Amino acid sequence: MRDVYSTSTRLGDRGAASARPQARRFTRGLAARRLLHLLVLLVLALVTTTSTAQAAPETASSWTTELQSTQALGSLGKSIKEYPDQLLLPPRDSSLISGLVVQSATTGQRGLTDPGTPFYQVTLGRQAGAGQPIEARFFGTRGAALYPSLGGNPARPAGCTANAEYCTDSLFGPGGVLTTEVFFGLTSARGDRAQVTHNLSPNGASWAVVLYRSSTDQVFGFTLHGTTADQAGSADLDPSNRALAQRLVDQAASFAPVIVSQDEALAAGHLAQL
Repeated sequence: MRDVYSTSTRLGDRGAASARPQARRFTRGLAARRLLHLLVLLVLALVTTTSTAQAAPETASSWTTELQSTQALGSLGKSIKEYPDQLLLPPRDSSLISGLVVQSATTGQRGLTDPGTPFYQVTLGRQAGAGQPIEARFFGTRGAALYPSLGGNPARPAGCTANAEYCTDSLFGPGGVLTTEVFFGLTSARGDRAQVTHNLSPNGASWAVVLYRSSTDQVFGFTLHGTTADQAGSADLDPSNRALAQRLVDQAASFAPVIVSQDEALAAGHLAQL
């Protein structure tokens, strides 16, 4: 029995000894696979970060050439290249303006004081010719003085209390058929104050979205008209449209800066080289 036990013990020792290198190789292989997995995750993170960082410049570059070659709107409007600040616009390939071409890109002065407050306005439609219907308009300025009137948002209608978040009105005057709903007290995902007006008139639907961003002291937003407004949603006036109004506000809050001013472009280029 001792011989059998001794023999089996020696065999067991040799088996254990031969298993240890295999275990070490397995451990090293597992560590290598984990390291490779971490490297793959790191590369993916870098690619995602780079793509996000490039999104804003790509948005700007896709707009700039088109805007700089577009005429101003009206006899008092000036070329958008004279606007002394950045524009806030959606990606040029955004579904919000799919199929639309730039009709005009204008800067001017808004306000009762001289020289007034500089603002920008970019209009788009199905066709670029003069007199063609406008289906989207983007606008903005510095300072809170023109919030929310810059986007065509009305003051509170008669009978709309100061703390009401939803009110209706009529474009035909007091007692007329209701054509308008206004959503007050909205806040974007970035913390911007916002107001949205939705009109349903014989001339078609429209949405007006205006935000004030306190961190940069900017008023900006957009309006949608005709088919583009219909595509945004809702053929009725209803308090439940607040969810749609909120979605439009958050969409505006994601707009990226676009530089068309030559002075601003030179300053941005100088900062990029520092």
